[in-house]
Amino acid sequence: HDWRPPSTYLTGDGDEVDDVCTCEKVVIGACQYGGDSFTCAVSPDACDSESTYLGAKQLRDINPGIDCRLCDDFGLPQNAVLKLAPHAANAADPTQQSSSIDDTTTS
Repeated sequence: HDWRPPSTYLTGDGDEVDDVCTCEKVVIGACQYGGDSFTCAVSPDACDSESTYLGAKQLRDINPGIDCRLCDDFGLPQNAVLKLAPHAANAADPTQQSSSIDDTTTS
């Protein structure tokens, strides 16, 4: 995956969903309670005084079976494509576009 500024999506016909960094691809850390009890967390501020915050790498090193992500998997089909659609009121202004997911599955 490579980083591209959002403006690049205004000029293309569509990008594969796998090429777009979405929240289900963002690995986060966790609060550790005792030995084997974990609750996913974005930062130490999410943990209480009875737990210890572990960053994503530290969590993976301690317990590779725990997979904490910023959000759940979207469950999109492999051939889904990100496309931009203009807002009805601002169709002529490319900065006023919104994104959508197009499932191009054919039967």
